Amino acid sequence: MRNAKCLLYHAAFLLVLSSCLKKTPVIFSIDPMLGDTGEEITLRGVDFGAEQGMSFITIAGIAPTASKYRVWHDTEIRFTVPDFFDSGLVVVHTAQKKSNPVFLATRISLPRTASSLLPTIHTVSPATATIGSVITINGSNFGTSREKGAVLFSLDESAWIKAVEYIQWSEQELRVRVPDGAQHGFIKVHTKRGETNHVPLTIQNRVGSKLLTDKRSYSLSYSVTVQVLEDHIIPTLYLWVPKPMESPSQRNVRLVSRTYEPFIDDYQGSSLYRFDALDHSINLEVSYQLDGYAVQAVMQEPAPGSSISIDSSLIPPSDPTVQTLAQTIVGRETNLFIKAQRIYEWMRRELQFSPDIHDRTLSAIIETRETDSYGAALLFCALARDIGIQAQAVAGIYRGTNHYWAEFWLDTFGWVPVDTVNAQFGTLDNQHILFSRGELKVPHIDQRGQVSSAPARYAFQNIWEEVVGDPQSYTTEWSAVQIEN
Repeated sequence: MRNAKCLLYHAAFLLVLSSCLKKTPVIFSIDPMLGDTGEEITLRGVDFGAEQGMSFITIAGIAPTASKYRVWHDTEIRFTVPDFFDSGLVVVHTAQKKSNPVFLATRISLPRTASSLLPTIHTVSPATATIGSVITINGSNFGTSREKGAVLFSLDESAWIKAVEYIQWSEQELRVRVPDGAQHGFIKVHTKRGETNHVPLTIQNRVGSKLLTDKRSYSLSYSVTVQVLEDHIIPTLYLWVPKPMESPSQRNVRLVSRTYEPFIDDYQGSSLYRFDALDHSINLEVSYQLDGYAVQAVMQEPAPGSSISIDSSLIPPSDPTVQTLAQTIVGRETNLFIKAQRIYEWMRRELQFSPDIHDRTLSAIIETRETDSYGAALLFCALARDIGIQAQAVAGIYRGTNHYWAEFWLDTFGWVPVDTVNAQFGTLDNQHILFSRGELKVPHIDQRGQVSSAPARYAFQNIWEEVVGDPQSYTTEWSAVQIEN
C-alpha cells in the first residue's frame, strides 16, 4: 500500500508540474516495455497534444516514419515498433519541448545465453562511420571463414545492403568497409549459423546525399543455346552466366526460373554451369525479377578525396594524349565533383555517339570525336583517373539493348553515376538494368580448357565459356536480355 501511495503522490506531482508547464510532455508509462517489430506500443502521460501536428517520438534517437503512428491524443500515443530499431530511450517531442525518457527493449536485442551457437554482435567500432570507411565488429560465433556470410547495413526502412569488401573474418572479429548506399540505422551479420542481433550504426555523409526514387519493377529473361555438331561429344563445357546485380538502386533481385541447376550458384556475380559428355544441343534459359530506382546525387560541399583503389583491366594505362586532354579540360579546378562534371560536359560537347562505332582506342576516340557507349564509359574513366578521381565502367541493359556507363567515387559519399550518351550526370533513371560494376573476374576452371571472352556483352566479364575438348565441335549463341515491366 505504501508503495502504491508513493506512486500516486508521484503521479499527482507530475500532473501538477505538467499543468504548470503546459507545453512540456510527460510520459507516465510505456506498455509493453518489451516489443517486437510491428507490435503496438502505448505511451500514457500528459501534454502530448490533442493532435500530432509536427510532434513526433524518437526511439534511441531515431524517429519512426509517419505510418507507424496509430493514435495521438493529449494523454495517449500508440505506435508500432519500426523495423531495425534496437532497445533505447523513447522520448516525445512537441514544439521544441521533449518529455522525460522511458526505456523500450526489443526482443531481438536481448542478450543470448552463453551456450547458444547463434552469432552475436557485442560491439561495433566506431559507432559513427562514413561511406568507404572500415569498421570493426566484435562478437561471437561468426565462423572461421565467411563462406556465404555477409555483413548487412540499413538501406532504408525495409531493405538492407550487403558489404562488398571484407578485410577480416574470424569467430570473434570482423573488419569490413562500409558500402555505398548504407544509411543511418543498423548493422547485422548473416552466417550459416544464423543471423545476429541488430546494432545501431550512425552513417555520416559529409558532402551530400543520394536520393533513390521512382521505383519500377522488371522481369528479365535471357538464354544460351549450345549446338553440338553431329557425331561429336564435348567432354566438359563450362558457361559463366551473369546475374543481375544487387545495389542501392537495384533491389529485390530474385530468380524466377532456370532450365538447369548451376554447378556454382553465385561467384563474383555469375552462375557457373557445367555440362559433361555433352552429345546433344541444349538451351539454358534463366529469368529474374527486380526493382529499379532512379538515382540523384545532391552535393552540399566539396568532397575530401577519391582515395579507394580500383583494379580494372578494362581501362588501359594512360597515354600522353589522354593525360594532356584531362589536364586541359579541368584546368586549375580542385573540387573533384566539378572536375568530373567538366569531363562529362566536354564529352557531351565534343563527341558524337553512335551504337555502330566499335573497337576504337581511346586515342582514336579523341582524334575522331566518335564513339559508342562502351568507348564513352572507358574514356570517362580514363580521363577521371588521370586527374586523381577513381572511376569504373558499368555494364548492363538500357531500354532493351546492351549499354555502358560509368561512376566515380567520392570519399564519405560513395559512387556518383555518369551516362554521357544519355546526358545524365549525378543522376541515373530507373531504366538502367545493372549487371556489372567494373569487371566480373571469374577463374579458369580446368588447365586443359580453352576459354573465350566477350567484352561488349551485357556484363564486363573476363571469361564467358570454357571447353575441355575440341572448340570446333560446337557453337554457342548468347541471346539478348529480354525485358518486361
